[in-house]
Amino acid sequence: MSSVTQIADDIFVLTDLDPLDGNSAWLPPRLRGYEPHNKFLVRSDDAAVLIDTGVAAHGASLLESLTPLLGGRRLVVLSTRNELDCIGNLALIVDHIENLQVVTCNALPSIGLVHPTRPIPPGMRATRLVQGKTLADFGFSRLRAVPPLIRVLGTSWIYDDATSTLLF
Repeated sequence: MSSVTQIADDIFVLTDLDPLDGNSAWLPPRLRGYEPHNKFLVRSDDAAVLIDTGVAAHGASLLESLTPLLGGRRLVVLSTRNELDCIGNLALIVDHIENLQVVTCNALPSIGLVHPTRPIPPGMRATRLVQGKTLADFGFSRLRAVPPLIRVLGTSWIYDDATSTLLF
């Protein structure tokens, strides 16, 4: 089950819900209900930032939700962690979206960790966003990387100064 929820004028949550059936690798088998997988999209007039791409199993629904929201805007993909729930659809996006930039909050270049079916365009690299810095170089000075309070993995959260929204 997939949905798009607008939480501010230009911020959307793209959600996929997976039913809990006792077969999860990280949840106790007795749990039932749904596990949400969220991706966030922040738009401006000419660009959009997708914060994390979600797991590969939700690739079709991500493209279905993302494409109309882009409406011809340039896309910046920002991965908050180099984990499959954050970069699982990066190759799919590289394959389907032409006007694309990749940003990572980690030292590892996320674009080098995925395998699109078409060649990665020349010059496409993952630009590193340092903690505390904004995405001003990509047209989003209102968004900045903030360190989580408890840091187990190489993770960043994104804070929107304009709407006081924490996106992680």
